[in-house]
Amino acid sequence: MNSDKKIKLIVRASSLQLGLLLALFYLVVVLLIPVCVPAGKSAFTSTRLYPYLVSVGATVLAAAFAVRFRGEQYEIDLSIWPMVLGSVVYYVGILVVGFHVATTLVVAYLCLCWGIRSVKLILLMALVTPGVLYVFFTLLLRIRFPGGLIFG
Repeated sequence: MNSDKKIKLIVRASSLQLGLLLALFYLVVVLLIPVCVPAGKSAFTSTRLYPYLVSVGATVLAAAFAVRFRGEQYEIDLSIWPMVLGSVVYYVGILVVGFHVATTLVVAYLCLCWGIRSVKLILLMALVTPGVLYVFFTLLLRIRFPGGLIFG
């Protein structure tokens, strides 16, 4: 018996539904930016400028997708939901335990999702990834990552 079979859950959705759902998601991201990203000194050098541009652009593109391809039907493979769950857990983890601890946990989780079963390899990747990010961004570039509510 082949143990490599994966359960796939496929949902059919119209492009209007899909586009509006994506537009709503990116609109929520735009509304969350002031809460999550500190303001800079001016509008053009603000750390909020890039996330705003990307999120507003993605909202417009998703809405355009919904309008342009109204009659099309798409199959959405929901086997990606473990990755989506990982992203949500990562976001909440950053708020609660901070960037580096959340990165360690999410890298380990993603290794399991990708089928890596070697405990040594999972530990290595889960510890090296945030370690490299810490050295490069925090020590060399002096960028401060969120510490979270617990370690903040």
